[in-house]
Amino acid sequence: MTSLVTRRRWAIELEATARAYWTPERTAAATGGKDLLIRPGEAALLLRALGLLNGDASLPPNQHRKYLQINHMVGVLEPAFAALRARHGRLRLLDAGCGRSYLTLLLAWCARHVWGHPLEVLGVDRNPAVIAECRRRTELAGLDDVVRFEATALDQLDAGAAWARGFGAAPPAGEPIVHGVIALHACDTATCDALALGVGLGAELLAVAPCCQAELARGWAALADGDGDGPFAPVWRMPHLRRETAAHVTDAMRTLLLRAAGYQVTAMEFVPAEHTRKNTLIRAVRSEAPDAAARAQYVELTRATGGVGLGLAARLGVLALVVAAVAGCGKGGGERKPAGEGSAAPAAEVVTDVVTTLPPVAGETVGPSGDVRVVAAADDGAWILTCASTGGRDSPRLVVGAGDGLPIDRLIAASDRDLVFVEGGALVHVDVVARTRRVLGPPAHAAIDPASRRIVHLRAGKLVVRDPGVPARELPAPADAVAVWARGKRWVEVGSGQPARDLGHRDCAPIQRYPYAFAPTATVDLDPTGVEALDRVGPQLGITAAGEVTLDGEVVLDADCAGQVHAALAEPPRLLARCAGSYRLVVAGPGGFTKDVPGHIERRGELAAIADYLVLGRRLVCWMSACIDLVAGVGYPVEQNDLVWIGETRFVAKRGAGLVIQAVERAPVEVALPRITQEVTVDTATGRRRTGPPPPTPAYVDAAGRFLLYGRYLIDLDAGTLRATLGTDAAAVDVTGRVLVPASPGQGPYRWIHPS
Repeated sequence: MTSLVTRRRWAIELEATARAYWTPERTAAATGGKDLLIRPGEAALLLRALGLLNGDASLPPNQHRKYLQINHMVGVLEPAFAALRARHGRLRLLDAGCGRSYLTLLLAWCARHVWGHPLEVLGVDRNPAVIAECRRRTELAGLDDVVRFEATALDQLDAGAAWARGFGAAPPAGEPIVHGVIALHACDTATCDALALGVGLGAELLAVAPCCQAELARGWAALADGDGDGPFAPVWRMPHLRRETAAHVTDAMRTLLLRAAGYQVTAMEFVPAEHTRKNTLIRAVRSEAPDAAARAQYVELTRATGGVGLGLAARLGVLALVVAAVAGCGKGGGERKPAGEGSAAPAAEVVTDVVTTLPPVAGETVGPSGDVRVVAAADDGAWILTCASTGGRDSPRLVVGAGDGLPIDRLIAASDRDLVFVEGGALVHVDVVARTRRVLGPPAHAAIDPASRRIVHLRAGKLVVRDPGVPARELPAPADAVAVWARGKRWVEVGSGQPARDLGHRDCAPIQRYPYAFAPTATVDLDPTGVEALDRVGPQLGITAAGEVTLDGEVVLDADCAGQVHAALAEPPRLLARCAGSYRLVVAGPGGFTKDVPGHIERRGELAAIADYLVLGRRLVCWMSACIDLVAGVGYPVEQNDLVWIGETRFVAKRGAGLVIQAVERAPVEVALPRITQEVTVDTATGRRRTGPPPPTPAYVDAAGRFLLYGRYLIDLDAGTLRATLGTDAAAVDVTGRVLVPASPGQGPYRWIHPS
């Protein structure tokens, strides 16, 4: 409305129209003769705001079913809210994933006009446009004094701060932030987001109406795609049965997890089935103690249906992973067993940091059979990550040694000897050498220092530091930290970005350093001296007020350069900068060290600056149509489209029909590549011709140690020679020169061979 006066006049006119229109006869016809809580003649503002009444206060025939539905919803929830009203003078409710705010406004209206009880409601949705519409509706309903909205994702919500912003003050000290959390038809795992939020806030009442539950169905589909077997396999393999059954089993698992988290839980019909099939309500009331039997039942249900559980288990702290209890589910690499066949279900405590042994494997084949590709591999071939994609859905599998491998959700961090990944709603570490795995906690970013084998991951606002052979320890993490990257053993960078819950979505792409969705925000010392914090551990970059670039306080680029720094090296102290003022690319260091290097320069600003994404610690940096040796201040021209691979001290680029290997401070070495032709056979009696597939265009595949796999060519980088030309496409190479080849083109399983 254009003003408060105009809005009030409109409200008075609509209410008068509704009182006149809704005679007892019309009301009885609309309500079916029932004494409904929300009657059209009394709730005209609410129903008009929800789009259920016309401007003349009449109820359109196509909205009659919706009108009955919302009355039924409130009627089902009313007893639970009556118990809350009896215990609290002013109720605080949070509508998680509020959408178009139907339930938000219904409860606020009933609290004011039916129950006569003070109430504050906060609606949360990640879509700003939806929130804007919710605010408009709230004003029309005349409830904007008790209903507020917040546009954010649930796992990024600071409920206390949001309450203070919305209602002018945080909840009183010593009281819970919210008394109840509700979620109406939050899709897929958003229902679990709402439950996890409510449990984390200590809400006394949780009420959710799930929708489109696909998490469990995705896991079952992966078992079916991997030729899994078991008593539940007929359900996995039938898409319709899988989808329908998974929805009900998901709700059953949610009820068990809530009971295990300390709630009394019921599941009931929310709205009549003739209105919608999405008609289940899960209602949970906080009780005195967690139900240990429910935890065991969850484990058994997970085991019986195939070994796939819900990520909600780890988020509620009920179970970090069912992997330690679920045995013999699936076929091949799908087995999830602890050491020993007859292990009992886990005890009541969280199964974090319990070490289990990977099942033994035999044979030479690596990875599952079928249409799979290799995404990543260890330099020594100790593990590979494979991916099968069906209908746009990724199914990654981690193979340690040989065999079909283990289904995972996403690889987070890796070195030759250690792997950290998300599996079944938990962060897991596999020691490749010892063939053990350990549950680290809920899904989170992690980093590995390969030299020391130190693992660092985020958990509950802390940085957890794990060194081999010693207990884990915790350090405070910055408040907004959701990502972490190793800078050697001692330091980590942390960053903000997309929420950690997205890590649980099945994806074959490993997490990369500085992915697009994250930005580094702080550096943390993992081994503080305890005496005083170190200001610096290496040369420091700086920009003076005059626009000069400094390295350890010494001016290395004057203001005329307008230097924009993009890379730096600590030993010896060097920086790579683009002089926007003079169109030069320059390497600079203390003591007057300045070398112009080749590179394509574009004018992109006239002020000195240090790039947000600095390349640190690399001697060789390829950028701006050149690869630059920061130590010597020498540049080697190379077009970015010709660059094949870059290492610490050498790079490989295309040159003509072959390759050139350029190492720092050495002459280039050219490698001639023989042409691979298309196979053709002709039957001389019949003239029948058979033509093989065209040869693939060479491209970078993998590198390990001294070997580079470029298409079907295996290059020895140290010798500067062609080691072998392969007869088929290979997926990886290891430090000994073995290559990983498929059973047939594009089809697993794979095997490691030494090419002749």
